[in-house]
Amino acid sequence: MDRLSIVGVALTLAGCLALCCGDETGATQQPPGRVVAVAARESRVESAAEFCDVEGGSGPKLTLPRLDTPYALPQGRVTWINVWATWCKPCIAELPLIIEWAERMRQEGRAIDQVFLSADEDRTALGTFLAAHPLLNKTLRLKDPEALAPWMARLGLDQGAGLPLHIFADRQGLIRCVRAAALSDNHYPIVSKLLGQQ
Repeated sequence: MDRLSIVGVALTLAGCLALCCGDETGATQQPPGRVVAVAARESRVESAAEFCDVEGGSGPKLTLPRLDTPYALPQGRVTWINVWATWCKPCIAELPLIIEWAERMRQEGRAIDQVFLSADEDRTALGTFLAAHPLLNKTLRLKDPEALAPWMARLGLDQGAGLPLHIFADRQGLIRCVRAAALSDNHYPIVSKLLGQQ
């Protein structure tokens, strides 16, 4: 094969590659990086089925593990339980969002009970954090943080599930949704709908 033929074959292959791998302008497209892919997913509004790790439907009844101080779950009100810890960075990052959303719903005239439940083993670290964040001063604490994993299993979560944990229950105390992941701004419509259920 002479030199002119080799150049022709090379140009033909280059043209095919541009058609297969380029956009309308002929520019080569790279697959999105992991950060871009995650950002695209988080900017999309999920459905309730995607949002909830466990969908309760008509049950089971919400119960809590033993706590440091006695607490009775509210009756006749929808309940949002947020399980968090001072060592959990995603938990801390989403706390202002949770407080803001619950207040927004209350201003809309909805009866929402918001319960913060700490899984901290270190009482001193929790006390220091709560002193600096008075809006969270009614936080409950698990009596035995080791009880968290078995409780999460009873809620229907896998062993690998972690914090933050969100549990949404209806007025009858039946679990509607369990989510073991952080919230982002685009989740408000789903949370609002879950807490609007009768």
